[in-house]
Amino acid sequence: MASLQQINHVIVHVPAYHLYLDATSGYAPAGTIPLPDANHPVIFVGAHSETARTPGDAPEASGMTGMETVSIAKDGSLKAQETLHLTGYEAWFWKDLLARIPMSEYGAVLHHVMAQSGLMTQSVHLKTSPTHTLSDPFILQSTWKTAPGVPLTAASRIHLHYGLNTASLRNLTARLTSTTVRYPVFMPYGHAQWNSTLDLPKGYSWDVKDADPQVKNSAGVFDEKIHLLAPDKLEVTSSMRLAHMVYSPEAYPDLYKLVSEAMAGSSSD
Repeated sequence: MASLQQINHVIVHVPAYHLYLDATSGYAPAGTIPLPDANHPVIFVGAHSETARTPGDAPEASGMTGMETVSIAKDGSLKAQETLHLTGYEAWFWKDLLARIPMSEYGAVLHHVMAQSGLMTQSVHLKTSPTHTLSDPFILQSTWKTAPGVPLTAASRIHLHYGLNTASLRNLTARLTSTTVRYPVFMPYGHAQWNSTLDLPKGYSWDVKDADPQVKNSAGVFDEKIHLLAPDKLEVTSSMRLAHMVYSPEAYPDLYKLVSEAMAGSSSD
């Protein structure tokens, strides 16, 4: 692969299928190169060398589907179960990360990630499908509980979060507004869906109406469906479909608007 250091890595290209393979990665399925190899210039070595660029800008190459059930107690504590189904680059990233960490430390990793998203967990547990298999999807299952927080009142306002992705979205919006960061942004997924079911304690009810807001521009589309299943049970389904996985600095404004408006809109009373 071409870089400022001339050649820093060698991968395999199968011309008949226009297929790139990196045999040094233990977690990338056939047809999916590791995240660091994606969307980079390469030099084909042969009798007639030429330059090209590895794939990595196809949104369908990487996806995430998440489901969570959150129970809210009167004392403000939360108890949740979450499941993530990951494909493509997102699956490769988590396999590569967790393969470097003892399974006994998975809970500590989840605790750290949740802390970055503003949730201080009291107990956490994380389990996964086998990291050494190359089949999709890669599945993460977590359970967590927080300590008592602000007790619920008749006027409590509850803000939804993005599960394991809240911290990464906040970091992304900070990068997009930085005056010093001016290089392409690579998104780890091209399409994502997150379904949340939130239960209030007995005697409490949601003061919210069904809604279906949408944010759409050249960077992609964000949809959210808010549905009241029962007075004390709310369902929120959010989906993001990106137009690309690599965004140039010129595309920063629309990507920032899409992500920031999606985050701002994902709250309920």
